[in-house]
Amino acid sequence: MDEDHPFSVEALKKVEKRRNRKAAMSYLWLFSVWSMLENGGDAFVAMHAKQGVTITLFTAVLFIPNLGLDLLPFVGLACLFLYGIGFYAAIKGKEIKIPGIWELSTKIFKTQYVG
Repeated sequence: MDEDHPFSVEALKKVEKRRNRKAAMSYLWLFSVWSMLENGGDAFVAMHAKQGVTITLFTAVLFIPNLGLDLLPFVGLACLFLYGIGFYAAIKGKEIKIPGIWELSTKIFKTQYVG
């Protein structure tokens, strides 16, 4: 089969890589909002975007004066860890639902496809 054919193995691998990168961007702080709005109806990207935005909402507490610095070691490290898990899963094409975060994100964002 021709390499330029839209259904060739190489073309499908490129599409999958692009999709995985877009899902992984969901765990790069404010890019999570962009991924949610521009997921193109892709449930995989939307799932990662919902989790990414939910984790990003937790980081917002770090910007509260007099409270953020006290919580930085706990909330900051926890969010960094969760971002890492989600990013790794997305870049590998895995649909991992982070316990606690997934349940909360489905309550916050009720639709399957947000964007």
